[in-house]
Amino acid sequence: MLAFTVFREIPLELYPHIFEHLEGKDLIALSLVSSAFQVHVEPFIYANVDLRRGGEDVIKAQVLSWCKTVAMNERKALMVHSLRFPSTLESSSSQLLDSEASRLIKSAFHAIKNLKHLFLLGVGDVKNPPSIHPSVLAGCSFKISSFLGDTRSLGTDSLINFLTTQPTIEYWVPTMPFLQACKSFPQTALPQLRRLVCVLPEKLDLMWGRPIEYL
Repeated sequence: MLAFTVFREIPLELYPHIFEHLEGKDLIALSLVSSAFQVHVEPFIYANVDLRRGGEDVIKAQVLSWCKTVAMNERKALMVHSLRFPSTLESSSSQLLDSEASRLIKSAFHAIKNLKHLFLLGVGDVKNPPSIHPSVLAGCSFKISSFLGDTRSLGTDSLINFLTTQPTIEYWVPTMPFLQACKSFPQTALPQLRRLVCVLPEKLDLMWGRPIEYL
């Protein structure tokens, strides 16, 4: 109780400087102390989200729980700026997620309108079905500046269509399968691309005309 009383005496303007040094589990614990703390802590919990921790069953449960939360709470959804999302999820089917999981993921992605950094990263069994399909990204209103990860489930054409809706991307890491399959790339896409990680140098011509400063 004494520690809580002392903390409440700290000026509000110092809270952000304290919270930025806390780990996720500590922030969550602090948010449960009181509604006042929750208001101040939640922006730090939701600003940088990493949903890849734990076993496959734990990851799926936390992914769907988070998706449901942001899909139903606009205030929390708008706090999300960086998202590390598993590119595959455990499922009873080896090829498709169940319809409810797919619906929640799509709703969540359409709700996080202030997203700036998107990383689709592999976890668990690579044979698990993909978590992201073209319909998930189609129609999203966010404008990101960083994009990388496993995008095989999107297909070449759908990925290009998505990239043409993201003129603010400055950092991109295209996958090997995408580079191998891509024969042409719209000149109007990614006009602000400055940092590119390209594992196939012969494909660099596709990015001609962009203000690339780092390869």
